[in-house]
Amino acid sequence: MVFIKISSVVDKTITTSSLNAIENLKLYLDKGWTIDIIPGIVYDRVKDKVEDVNFNSYFVSDILNKSLNEYNGKGKILIKDYKSRC
Repeated sequence: MVFIKISSVVDKTITTSSLNAIENLKLYLDKGWTIDIIPGIVYDRVKDKVEDVNFNSYFVSDILNKSLNEYNGKGKILIKDYKSRC
């Protein structure tokens, strides 16, 4: 499940947990909006607990790095607790 919220407090900001947000919300980014990507919540069957998605895991950071490298519009992209591997 993906979370998306258009902020009523911060001007022109969309907060989402989608790893495809840069691609899916490109029209907003091109119009100068800010996309704030936060970790989603997943259930780990092995550990039998709910956790935040780790943005610094190999596969997730690979997806985010690819999206960030391909985007060159005027919008701003914020990613909570993410360390780029580029």
